[in-house]
Amino acid sequence: MISLKKYLEMDVRAKLSPDPAASELLVAALESYRSVLLAMGASGARACQAVGSNLQQSLESLEKRFSSEQVTPDLVKQTEQQVEAHLQQWGEGTAEHFKAKANEVKELLLVLARTAESLGERDQRYSNQFSQFTSRLKTIADLDDLTQVRASLVKGAAELKNYVDQMSQDSQKSVAQLQS
Repeated sequence: MISLKKYLEMDVRAKLSPDPAASELLVAALESYRSVLLAMGASGARACQAVGSNLQQSLESLEKRFSSEQVTPDLVKQTEQQVEAHLQQWGEGTAEHFKAKANEVKELLLVLARTAESLGERDQRYSNQFSQFTSRLKTIADLDDLTQVRASLVKGAAELKNYVDQMSQDSQKSVAQLQS
């Protein structure tokens, strides 16, 4: 199957027979070219909306030239060059757009990784504190003096409340950091 570009570049007068079907072929190729321009623009807009609408508008204006102007080989060649330039510009813009989006995702992942590390360290610290608290409770259980047991339990309850308050504050800070 012959490509549209090669077809447009060949000497049409030499290749066309006086047969009316040949002129129909030329008209069909031109209509196909116009449809392809519109399809490329629509696909570019769907693929990357941030920069695709410019491509779509540019290709639509190029397509309209074929219906409003006399179609000449020069017009076809100019259109080819402009299509290539618009596609290249769209490709570069799309690459930059997605590169920026990838960098945003990397930054988010780094924040999440730092937060997870911080939470892990915090959980380890609280685990150590609760282990020490449990050891003190075991020591209290071995006491024979009821007054000492009572005083140690009151002190232990105050420590436990401080641990819980500190954990709550740290959790709120972590949530605030993630939200920001």
